[in-house]
Amino acid sequence: MTTYIGHAAPKTLEGYECTKCHRFYQGESAEHVANYCCAEKAICDDCGQEFKKDHWCKTCHQKKQRAKYDKFKVVEWDGKAPLATWDDDKFFFDVDSLHDYIDECDCSIDDLMLVMCTPDMGPTVDADIFTDHMPEDWDEPKGWDEIREAMANLNKVIHSHGPHCWWADNVRPSVESVKRGTTYTKQEASQ
Repeated sequence: MTTYIGHAAPKTLEGYECTKCHRFYQGESAEHVANYCCAEKAICDDCGQEFKKDHWCKTCHQKKQRAKYDKFKVVEWDGKAPLATWDDDKFFFDVDSLHDYIDECDCSIDDLMLVMCTPDMGPTVDADIFTDHMPEDWDEPKGWDEIREAMANLNKVIHSHGPHCWWADNVRPSVESVKRGTTYTKQEASQ
């Protein structure tokens, strides 16, 4: 074996080891990463409840979601506009579908975190999309005004046949207006 004249010196490394797989971690977050490495469960920093790794504490998540929801602007529901659940994209286009959902999930209107829906009237077609296919220094050809006018007419037709879909908005209907609009109780349904 060849002996080298060098600058080697013994050093002690500081860090954390995962006791399950024996991976070694160094740095500011080494303890956290070593604990995370092969962990199957975690403990919520807020309430101390255990939950499955790579998930979140359902209790605290629901509280945080409710707190966000409670800050939304409140409007009166007209009894006709579509509603959606804010946190899981269930849409209700009529009162009967809302009643059915309340029965299925065995919950109340107060629990649902309903939001108003905003209509999507469809995309707008812009004549300028053709510029992507033209050279940089091109001049508008003859008939370009006619193309723009045809596109404007097409947009009118598209929008006149909308809404094409609905999006859940961050505006919530007042619980009273939903109850008034549905006039529904579980007792009535069971009679």
